[in-house]
Amino acid sequence: MSFVTEEFARAALVVHSDEFARLKEAHSEMETRLSMLESLAYPRPHEDREIKEIKFRKLAVKDRMQEMVNVYLTEGTDMQSGTQSGTQSGTQSRAAEAPAVGRSAAGLTTDGKHVRV
Repeated sequence: MSFVTEEFARAALVVHSDEFARLKEAHSEMETRLSMLESLAYPRPHEDREIKEIKFRKLAVKDRMQEMVNVYLTEGTDMQSGTQSGTQSGTQSRAAEAPAVGRSAAGLTTDGKHVRV
């Protein structure tokens, strides 16, 4: 019996899932932008709004990535097509709650169900 770790699942998903790779890249870009904005001594009102938006979207991306890891760990994946087998869990991620507001500074959009980069 073999046990797959979350670290292994994340590495496999980066290679075999375009969505996971895009989410990981978007998360990294958001982290960079957020660090820059949070380093401002006196952010302007629009920068404060951007900080809040990035934090919300970053968390939505992280939730979606964790959901994908959980599915990989419990149900496996079809490595040839990069699609997950089985059904997704009934839990709703924060990504589904994100408003569809077009592209953000980090290049992230939502369709009400999935977070896209």
